[in-house]
Amino acid sequence: MKRYLSFVGLLTLCLMLGYYFYYFDGSLYLSHQKDQANLNINFKTQNRQIIQVKDGQDTPFLVKGVDLESSYPGYHHNEFAIGKKRYQEWLDQISEMGANTIRVKTLMDVAFYDALHAHNQKNPKHPLYLIQGVRIDDYRNNQAISGSDNRYIGQLLRDARAAVDIIHGRRQFWNTDFGIRNYTKDISKWVLGFVVGENWNSGMIVYTNHQENAKSVKGNYFQTTDKATTFESLLVSVMEDLVSYESAKYQCQHLVSFANSPGTDPFVYREAFEAQAPKFARLNVENIKATSALKSGVFAAYSLLDCHPEFSQYLDSGQSSISEDLKRSIDGLPFMEAYVKLLAGFHQLPVLITGYGHSTARGTDLHRDANQPLTMNEREQGEALVRDFIMFKEAGLAGATIHAWQDDWNARSWNVSYATNRHASYQWGDVQVRNQGFGLLTFDEGKRPHTIDGNLDEWSNKPNMKTKDGNLWLDSDSRYLYIAIQTKEASNGDYFIPIDTHPEIGSRTWEKNSPVLDRLANFILSFRDGEGHLYVQERYDSVRSHYMMQLEGADPHIEPPRKDSSHFVPIRMVLRNDRIFEDLEKTPREEKWLPAYDTGQLKQGYGKRGSASFDSRADYYVKGTTIEARIPWQMLNFSNPAEGFIHDDYYRHYGVEDKKIDKLYVGLGRSLQQGTVKMKPYTLKQWQRPQVVPVLKESYAMVKELWTKEGD
Repeated sequence: MKRYLSFVGLLTLCLMLGYYFYYFDGSLYLSHQKDQANLNINFKTQNRQIIQVKDGQDTPFLVKGVDLESSYPGYHHNEFAIGKKRYQEWLDQISEMGANTIRVKTLMDVAFYDALHAHNQKNPKHPLYLIQGVRIDDYRNNQAISGSDNRYIGQLLRDARAAVDIIHGRRQFWNTDFGIRNYTKDISKWVLGFVVGENWNSGMIVYTNHQENAKSVKGNYFQTTDKATTFESLLVSVMEDLVSYESAKYQCQHLVSFANSPGTDPFVYREAFEAQAPKFARLNVENIKATSALKSGVFAAYSLLDCHPEFSQYLDSGQSSISEDLKRSIDGLPFMEAYVKLLAGFHQLPVLITGYGHSTARGTDLHRDANQPLTMNEREQGEALVRDFIMFKEAGLAGATIHAWQDDWNARSWNVSYATNRHASYQWGDVQVRNQGFGLLTFDEGKRPHTIDGNLDEWSNKPNMKTKDGNLWLDSDSRYLYIAIQTKEASNGDYFIPIDTHPEIGSRTWEKNSPVLDRLANFILSFRDGEGHLYVQERYDSVRSHYMMQLEGADPHIEPPRKDSSHFVPIRMVLRNDRIFEDLEKTPREEKWLPAYDTGQLKQGYGKRGSASFDSRADYYVKGTTIEARIPWQMLNFSNPAEGFIHDDYYRHYGVEDKKIDKLYVGLGRSLQQGTVKMKPYTLKQWQRPQVVPVLKESYAMVKELWTKEGD
């Protein structure tokens, strides 16, 4: 009996270990490494093209794709809240747009792969192919470690193998941050390829190359040239292991590449540009050579979300191995077209744009292209996306993926990151953040939406406030404070709305000969001479407190404005200074200061979605005696409107500290009149999960028109 129990126990242990190493660890498999004749290949590269291998036929394949994120309003990225049903709805819409490819930057949740499998099973003639990313996380990417450190390269190697197992439906994760995940759907026949990495840290690349001598790689599938750097050799080792693992375990090969961008492109620039752009790291996929054992192929993958407008002026064509003919062909072209032509002419491999886009956010940090508006509405976004894709195609590239499918409420931008709580950004939509608005799909209020069209139909019959000058209504959601006024006279007159959020800062007056306010105001919303403008009391100007040294070269804390100052200033947004100076030391400091623009200048436009004159960037609209407006929360110095947190006094705390409020006060008055403007409270709403509905932008239809053209 004891022997029997011991045998059963040993057998159970062996089965458990086998199950673990087969599904969890992935290292238990029968190797097919030497069986090259029966490899499954659905895509390969040929010269500068991606070729689809299907039913014995080789057909050139133009990638028409979008980047899909795990982000959804009200949830962190890693909560994976989208779910299979919504993924399937989105995949259907993406397919209807004419796309043939989805790119994900990292390992996704089970629901995504299940949804992709279900979608493609339902649409066998027009499936969506997958570009699977293998990304290093931000923590490791920004650590003070070398790329050869096991904490870095080890993670890439583990994730690369996990990605292979996931697409083949043979991977389980147990006791992770996300619980148990069981990947069972084999989608490998719909996988176009792998891209290793995303948004490399240039400093880490240079540090790795400086600390260690490059070791040549001579693998079964890849070899490095004598020009390869240490970091490139590390990437080759990841690609080698990925292809070797998939070939041996699954008798399958897919295309492979590593991520690149203008910030790490292979070109050499003059010293001033490399120091100030900055551009001090280089990656070159041409330093990797595939052996005859690689039956799929390698391509060059570039993200084009950012490109310096003056790059061509500082390009060192001699050291970059760029022919004079190629250099001359890009001179005088718009900078993005020039850069695309440069990539196409330089690389001998297919070039795929893995992420390009334009944001519809109200805010920006760019100060560059005179041919484009500083910020875009949805129609302008669509025009730019279509124009760029046509440009990629005409340049001979292998296609592109649009960044991104959906707006990302988790995203942040450097120039306004100080102003909001990074741990709660997913709870509300900050339209002042450029990086949140790249999607073809946005999220509108679902419970009680407001349309900026001058109609009061969606407003309560009872105004929040009645005055001798008119009636005032207030409402709010997870993105805006909404204001409507109905005046006694035509609304193109001179009206102002004082707003008080901070009880200890502000003024009872804001300009000469204007009415006195019955309490302190921090902001003035002014409608005058056909223009709308939001002003902030100078002490409560967050840009002065945070950026005065970079804007004017002065310390904001030496002579801070008075708490009761009656001076109100435009609300500004800081932009990049992209100028390159040949001698930085001798350049006057004024020329190195950051530029800024007046983001408090409101745009009048018609905000009814679906109408011919719809403008998604509309801040307010005037119709007869009615004005409707919406003010982004960040412009009112809210750090987290979901919980009622605003900025406290900057000069008391030397920066942004949160202050909790449960109401704000507003009034309605006319300038150049005597008397007192009364201000009444508005109780703020709070929420944990915003009530939103996904809505396709105008740009979706424009991309669809291009991609569904016959023969495109």
